[in-house]
Parts: sequence; structure tokens; C-alpha cells
Amino acid sequence: MLIPLPRALVVLFPCSVLFAANLPLPLSAQDFSAIAPKMQTFVDQGQVAGVVTLVATKDKVLHLTAVGKSDLATGRKMQPDDLFWIASMSKPITATAVALLVDDGKLAFDDPVSKYLPEFSDVWVMKQSDSTQRVLAKPTRPITLRDLLTHTSGLAEYDVTGPHWTLAEMIRGLAREPLRFNPGSRWVYSTAGLDTAGRVVEVASGMPYDQFLQKRIFDPLGMKNTSFWIKKGASHALLRYVQTERCEQTRSY
Repeated sequence: MLIPLPRALVVLFPCSVLFAANLPLPLSAQDFSAIAPKMQTFVDQGQVAGVVTLVATKDKVLHLTAVGKSDLATGRKMQPDDLFWIASMSKPITATAVALLVDDGKLAFDDPVSKYLPEFSDVWVMKQSDSTQRVLAKPTRPITLRDLLTHTSGLAEYDVTGPHWTLAEMIRGLAREPLRFNPGSRWVYSTAGLDTAGRVVEVASGMPYDQFLQKRIFDPLGMKNTSFWIKKGASHALLRYVQTERCEQTRSY
């Protein structure tokens, strides 16, 4: 968990009077001792098993601590360097991958998705659905890459996956599901949209999704601890978790 602290913003107006006592201390001089006890209250209340908190500037780490447990079965204490499943924080990483390909001239944000994934050339919108019938209609316009990235595509979630499915296989199944609304007409948080964007990255780059992220994002930024697979030496609890979620390598979340 990252606890962001705002920087001081000072605006000078003519004839204004500023009192230094009203300004917050510089970030490096702030006291972070209350963070760990506060996080411990969430552990004590059973809201989370454990928490790692970090406060940092671009130059150095100001606060790093861990509370609670990483494995309730064994009682293993949470460590500051434990690995975490980042879940939907991979969505902005996928969006960054798309943006890189836009910069490369291989994609455009307003391109129709069907330009890269032909299975989306014949999608339908769910107009009505009940226990006796489903009424479908053609969408008012195609789904664009911008729709995928801004959660306005209308794509339904698709949770039926196999343990060894590729991203391409999952997206083909997703494309057969009716849209929930016309593209661009509403905003609804969509994992499916970013999953599809990940597949577009594969097609446009000619590289598997995970390899593209490694080459164009993780390696250049020195992100040595970010990966689709937990490497040897990680905690037993995390390895056991990954073994039950192997198909998640194909998801962008």
C-alpha cells in the first residue's frame, strides 16, 4: 500500500501575507511514525492480513515498514520486501504499452479494434435480456482503442478461461459476447477492455504481451521485481498462490 503525501503548493498574490507556521513541513522532515500503528488497526480488525507501506521522494525512501502476516496458515510475518500481486495496477502498464506503439506509429488511439482483431468486426449490443429472450442490435459505431483504455467499450467481462489459454484464445471468446452498451455511450470499469488492449499490443508489435512489456517497459525502467511469474526464491505462500492461478498470465486486470 502506498501512502501519498501532498507537496506544499504556495501561490503568491499582490499584497498577500504568508505565515510560515501555516505551511506543512517538507516531506523529508515529516514524522511517519503514526503510519504503522494505523495499518496495524486494519490488521487487528481483520480487514487485511498484512500491509507494507512506503513513502518516498524521487531521491530516497523516507518510510518503509510492514505489519501483519503474509501467510495466515503458518503465521509468517509480513516483510517489507515481500512480493504482491498488483492486480488492476497492470491496467496503466497495458495502457503505456499501447501508447508506446502509438509513438512508434504502429497504432492510433482512434483506430477500430477490428483493424487488429478481426473477431471484433461483427459484434452486437445487448438491448434487452430476460429469462425468455435476448434482443441484440448492431452497435452505433465500432469499438476503438481509446474506448478500451477509457472503459467506454461496452465489453462484457469474460471469466471463463482455461489454465493454459493464450491471450488470443481468451479474446476470441470475449469477442463473441454481446456488448453491454454502445461504444462511447457510457463509462463502466472494464477488465475486458484492457485484456483486449493487451492482445492488440501482441498483434501490433509481433511479440507476446509479456515479452513486449519486459523489453519496452520493465527492462528500460529497471523494474527487476515485476514479472508475470514469481521467480525461484519467493515465499512459499506466494508460490502456492501462483500455482492455483496459472491462467492469470494472460490477463492484464
